[in-house]
Amino acid sequence: MRMLFFFIVILHGLVHLMGFVKAFKWAEIGQITQSISKPIGVLWLLCALLFTTAALLLLLKNELWWTTAGAALILSQSIIILSWSDAKFGTLVNVIILFPLIISFLNAQPSSFRNVYKTEAQKGLQSSPDIPLVTKDDIRRLPKPVQKYLEYTGALGKPKVRNFRAKFTGLMRFKKQNSWMKITTQQYDFF
Repeated sequence: MRMLFFFIVILHGLVHLMGFVKAFKWAEIGQITQSISKPIGVLWLLCALLFTTAALLLLLKNELWWTTAGAALILSQSIIILSWSDAKFGTLVNVIILFPLIISFLNAQPSSFRNVYKTEAQKGLQSSPDIPLVTKDDIRRLPKPVQKYLEYTGALGKPKVRNFRAKFTGLMRFKKQNSWMKITTQQYDFF
């Protein structure tokens, strides 16, 4: 899905090059019937560069891709309004781009689930009070095989575990007939 969206954004950016080319009369663009001034042509070029940059940031999984895409979207819609008879179809593409952009914007808010999770995990990792060492007294109530294992592994005399992170990767699907999707989950536990 990410790749499909990447291609939509990059193609939309490349389409904006047509206005730039027409404004500077580098080629005859039959799809654009209106004349385009050179200053407006520069705006078409800027829009193409913004969409291309946003697409590359998206491809690189940069979470701030939406900031560049947002600027491109505003500029694109302004250009479309100026060239409505030739470019009105671009509004549909802008709406398609708008939905993931809104979701990314909401995910970037401090109150988003993702950011609350990151903040809490960072707080837990930073709070490191004096960590006591594992002693024989700590493991005396454990079964003998577990005691021997902990002694064998060298756990005695080492700091007690205060937190850990588990990362899981796998495949899942919503229905039996659906194709498998890759998933990655991460979990922090603090004691």
